[in-house]
Amino acid sequence: MSKDKASSYGSLAQAWAKSPHRQGTIGSGWLSLVDHSIDVAAVAEALLHLPTVKLRLGKLAGHTLSDMDVDRLCFLAGLHDAGKVNHGFQAKLRGEKPYTGHIGPLWAILGRRSHFIEAHRTIRRELRRALRAPQWRLWFQNDAEEHEYWAVILAHHGSLSAIDCVQPEPCLWLPHGGYDPIAALTELAEIVDRMFPDTLAEHNHEPLPGQSRFQHAFAGFMTLADWLGSDETVFRFPSEGAPSGTERIRWARDQAAELMSRRWLDPSRAREAATRLVVDFPTLFRNLAKPRPAQTALLELPLPKALLHDSTAARVGAFFQLLVQDTTAQDFGLPS
Repeated sequence: MSKDKASSYGSLAQAWAKSPHRQGTIGSGWLSLVDHSIDVAAVAEALLHLPTVKLRLGKLAGHTLSDMDVDRLCFLAGLHDAGKVNHGFQAKLRGEKPYTGHIGPLWAILGRRSHFIEAHRTIRRELRRALRAPQWRLWFQNDAEEHEYWAVILAHHGSLSAIDCVQPEPCLWLPHGGYDPIAALTELAEIVDRMFPDTLAEHNHEPLPGQSRFQHAFAGFMTLADWLGSDETVFRFPSEGAPSGTERIRWARDQAAELMSRRWLDPSRAREAATRLVVDFPTLFRNLAKPRPAQTALLELPLPKALLHDSTAARVGAFFQLLVQDTTAQDFGLPS
């Protein structure tokens, strides 16, 4: 690669994650792996602080998710693209060949738990150390659960290949040409640790939920977090004036919070606005006759605030169904 082409992508020592340009083309618009990981971790955090999301995942876990559960899940979300540090993936932006994907090569190392030759065993140990995996021993009930969580994290683009169908390639992870994948991985884990500093400390907390149903839901959650965190209109590239590195952490969290509202995942703004709506029968149902006495009584109650403060679609739907029903019933019970 020419010196001019290399400089267009910044330091070759830094792993990239996203670029709007085609493979091998020159351009200043690119996003580092660290920055993209900050964005996705911030989105995961914002999603997990939405009451409905946290409640539903807690239901699958069998208990309310603790603050430590949330931070640990966000930490793992920040590592979802860790495989992009490998030489084969980095070759895509640099216009070199051959290039590889970012999931298969890492899964071939971390997903395989036996039948290693010594070179594979060494690389696996180095990868796990860079990812701070030895410090996760209290996060999981056992090694099998840790393995399952890695499968969940790496499956954010779909099902993983059977482990027997992917072969470890140590050369993808060794230092070469001024770039060290393990060093890039260490940098990634350090920035995620900075976002969630209590996760790796020694705490007497319960392990992460180990139920298959929870892990299945978290796999879908990871797909959503990665999709939202990849919105380039929200999480702009540094070449467009957005911050990078540690300065991006607070900015990404602010962007993620705004995104929750913009995509109607956080209904708090709409809920507040709805309490100021005029709620009377002629406004709601202009083509209907006068309301029945029971419907009139319902409209006279301060229901919008109560319903919208702790609402579900079923509650609101039942309420409006009552308004249009031709009934003279004296008592109504809304779902609780």
